[in-house]
Amino acid sequence: MEDRELQDLKLLTAEDLGQLLGRSPKSIKMYVTSRPHTLPPRFIVPGVRSPRWRQEDVRKWMQEVAEQSAEETARSQRKTQLVPGLLRLARKD
Repeated sequence: MEDRELQDLKLLTAEDLGQLLGRSPKSIKMYVTSRPHTLPPRFIVPGVRSPRWRQEDVRKWMQEVAEQSAEETARSQRKTQLVPGLLRLARKD
C-alpha cells in the first residue's frame, strides 16, 4: 500500500477532529449524540467505545462544507446587490 493510501485510512479521534474544527474534544463527543449532522460521518470500530473518523471522510466532508459555504456567500452577496437597486426603484415612485 502507498503512503497516501495508508494516510487516508488513518482514524481520527475526537481530539484530532476537535483540533481540525476548532472545537474541544468534549464538544465533539457531545455533538456525536446531540448534533451528528454537524460532524463528518463516523467510523464505528467494533470493540472501541470512543468515536472515530476516517481521515479521508473528514477531508471530503470539509471540502463539501467549504463548497456549500462559498455558494451561500455568493448567494447572499447577490441578494445584497439586488436590494439597493430595488430600494432605489421603490423610492422613484
